[in-house]
Amino acid sequence: MDTLNEEGPLLAGLSPGHSSLKVDDVISKDNKKFSAVKEQIEKRAEKIKLQRTKSCEVSMRFSVVCVLVHVLVGIKMLKCVK
Repeated sequence: MDTLNEEGPLLAGLSPGHSSLKVDDVISKDNKKFSAVKEQIEKRAEKIKLQRTKSCEVSMRFSVVCVLVHVLVGIKMLKCVK
């Protein structure tokens, strides 16, 4: 896109008559398409990031619960030994 935006106006300047407008139109449409795709990718990336964060939080909570269960089981076993 950078090359298109840098070289496109030069091409438009060299193009005769309405061809210049056509080149400008193509560049404008391509920039809009690129922006739309970029926005979709950014939204999807943010969604994945939030899902990963949520997954890590659930995993951490599960780990804490597992530790607590092991501690409680250990305490219960100590009471049975006495």
